Amino acid sequence: MPITPLLTILIPTRSRAAKLDDALASLVRAIEYADCAQRVVVTCVDNYSTDATRSVVERFAATHAFVEYRHQDRECRTDEESLQNALQYAAGKYVWSFGDDDQVVETALAELMPVLDSGRADFVLLNRVAQVGERVHGYFEAPYPTITYAQGLDLFRDFGLISATTTISCLCFRRGGLSVQEWQRLSDISPVYSHSVAMMLAYHDRPAVVIPKPVVVYRANTLSGERGRITRVSAEQRQLTLYSFTLGLIRLLSEASARLGLPVEAFHAFEGIELSKSNWQLNNSLLGFFVARMVLEQILLGRKSGRAEERFTDEQRQTILGFFERSLPPVLANTMQIAFGLDRGRQGVSEARVLMLLRGLSGSLETAENVWFMAGRSTPDAARRAAILYPKGRPFKFARGTPGGSDGEPMRMEPGELALTILIPTYNRDRNLARQLRGLAESALGHEHDVEVLVAANACTDRTAAVLRAAKHMLPNMRALEYQEFVDSAEENVNRAFPQASGRYVWLLGDDDEIVVPTLRLLLNMVVSGAGADAYVFNQLNAREYEAGANLHRHNLIHHFELPGAMREDSALVEGDYRDLVRRHGLTTAMALLSRHVLRKSAFVDSADYIAVSKIYSHVFGFMRALAGKRTVFVNYPLVARKTSEVSERFRRLTRKASQPIYWPWTTGLIRLARHAEKAGVVDPGFLVGVVETHPDGSHFRLVDEMFIQMLRQMMHYVETGEPMQLPSADDMKEFRDYFQDMAPKENLPVMTMATLHARLDGLRHMQVAGRLSNATLLPKLAFFMHELRDVKRYILKRATIQPDIGAMDRLIFFLAQKARRNPWLYSVGRKLLAAKAFGLGARMQKSIASVSEVRGPWP
Repeated sequence: MPITPLLTILIPTRSRAAKLDDALASLVRAIEYADCAQRVVVTCVDNYSTDATRSVVERFAATHAFVEYRHQDRECRTDEESLQNALQYAAGKYVWSFGDDDQVVETALAELMPVLDSGRADFVLLNRVAQVGERVHGYFEAPYPTITYAQGLDLFRDFGLISATTTISCLCFRRGGLSVQEWQRLSDISPVYSHSVAMMLAYHDRPAVVIPKPVVVYRANTLSGERGRITRVSAEQRQLTLYSFTLGLIRLLSEASARLGLPVEAFHAFEGIELSKSNWQLNNSLLGFFVARMVLEQILLGRKSGRAEERFTDEQRQTILGFFERSLPPVLANTMQIAFGLDRGRQGVSEARVLMLLRGLSGSLETAENVWFMAGRSTPDAARRAAILYPKGRPFKFARGTPGGSDGEPMRMEPGELALTILIPTYNRDRNLARQLRGLAESALGHEHDVEVLVAANACTDRTAAVLRAAKHMLPNMRALEYQEFVDSAEENVNRAFPQASGRYVWLLGDDDEIVVPTLRLLLNMVVSGAGADAYVFNQLNAREYEAGANLHRHNLIHHFELPGAMREDSALVEGDYRDLVRRHGLTTAMALLSRHVLRKSAFVDSADYIAVSKIYSHVFGFMRALAGKRTVFVNYPLVARKTSEVSERFRRLTRKASQPIYWPWTTGLIRLARHAEKAGVVDPGFLVGVVETHPDGSHFRLVDEMFIQMLRQMMHYVETGEPMQLPSADDMKEFRDYFQDMAPKENLPVMTMATLHARLDGLRHMQVAGRLSNATLLPKLAFFMHELRDVKRYILKRATIQPDIGAMDRLIFFLAQKARRNPWLYSVGRKLLAAKAFGLGARMQKSIASVSEVRGPWP
């Protein structure tokens, strides 16, 4: 054991030997992984346990010198008191307080030790995930190793006093900065949350760091277990059941206000992250609204119980009203006045009516909190600060801290380096281009010193040149590449323009896609901060959500969004291989959209060889080659809304010029691209078979089924038009059949059926071309084949097993309820929608989508 360790991991424990065993095992693995056994001590402090706690610790100590056993010098009643008294046994320069029922990930010490070694922080907040049974629930994420704060008070403003900083396993601090005597004085006011307030007072003016990567696995208590602990503490001290969340917290904050010289209402805007223990859903909250909700809960509890000791006294009511008197959102003070008026009772108002009105006040607080919380969440100046992201597409926010490296040092770009090039390929769509450029200017990008806009004009013959000249005064940082040589596709235009970009990252933006402004600021934040990925792939708003009026937009800008994007992921950031994203979300649908891609310029590889094989979707295969084995991050926030465009007409024009069947890009073209990638070792043989596509409505289907249907459509198109060119050649059909020959028998059946039908149709085509078959004879035969083709198509569609995204209805209920509740005239409608959700409609839908989302491979 080292004489003066850098870190003491302090574990106060009482009679939880089995859980302590798991906690110590995880810590030992993390210490060995980081190779820091000589600088770390794990100190277990026993609070008069009655089980095998001591023997568990001594068993670990016998084989690991950094584990030691200590015994409390007195019996402690609460968890906070046990931790407070255990600090006397901490010998390290830093202390990591740790719960005996929690665990750590293997890389936990590897993430923490560089920050402690640098000595840049006096207080470190560690992120966690909550594990409930087999399910894991995340709290927040960020695209950089750390978030740094010059003053710890700003950290508490961002992460709260009742959420992230409550779990002791997430707290690491410099031992010399914390006064145990001060903490004891706060505990005398109220033990619950006393440690959070003590930490804030000790480190409010000291440098602090947040490590966003989850390192703690928090074994979350159930709702009944948490209520049992609160009730026990309140009963022991003969207080209101919710005293710790109401008067106790108010008195702690009043003490902190006096010590820091801050007005008490400043604490009302402290933000928190709550994980509801009733439904395990993540909620953002403000401290003032949290206290107000708890006051309402206590009033309801007192009226339901009928016990005088559960009712606020007049003196306590005055204390609460004084706390909210100067609250910036006046709704808090007004709500408390109304609630206490109802609690005193009024003649002629029934008890049932009073309870209903009190519950209505709680709903009003929730609505006001949502509006207050969203106000100013994303502003142009905030994009230079650290971003805090939340799971399942919940709106992100910009923190008061700055992005930092693994050692807690703030990230800095090289002077004079351009961070981002926005590359816009365009051809004869002057109106779309004008709207896009005007939108970029209105989003405050025109004067960004580290951003450039690069327009690649593909030999345009309309007013594009005039649009570019006119836009120059709005976008001083715009350059134009006005090519004289015409190329057939946007893929070719991007491929030749990409090397001309000057930025470290390049965002490929379609001239007709609508930009989501908050996510654009997040993109700028990530590339300016040097977060380090080789590519970012963003989500997109699907057409139905966009067209339903879910977004307020002007020109090509969307200033606010509430619904998640078309690609469903739980985490805010998903890191992996680009090929895995293609397999999970689709080659011809989700990943085909250029505007969701942001690539590091140095990662770009010329795709001329793929373009020569097939222009359509060549960029997806080019990206798979360029990003193979490199760090790709999927960002679960929509960057653009994809509008309906002339994609089908563009494909028809390309195939007509190349003398190919109209559906060739979806059939033989895809297979040839995949074969070309297989030869280069970019993808495995049969890659297309494992791809699951994402439909704009959120449903999923296999790419192979779509290819079968497109081949059938091609044959039907020949039958309908009678054009010999529209029937795939025998060589194309053989290539199509050979690609799937190693598949399961159920896949071979439609392939062989289509091959047989194609052979018969090909015979008719040869007779038609040779003039041996008149139209009078040909048409009845083609009509018969149309009947057979439709039968096979119906079989394929039935077999495809398209999975509906049931969660979309649940999100629609949420969206309508929120919109309705913000409108006074529609408030009752919103309440009814929420009531319908509460009665099980949403729960059933969530259960259904959960069962769908657990499928990892191709859909059955």
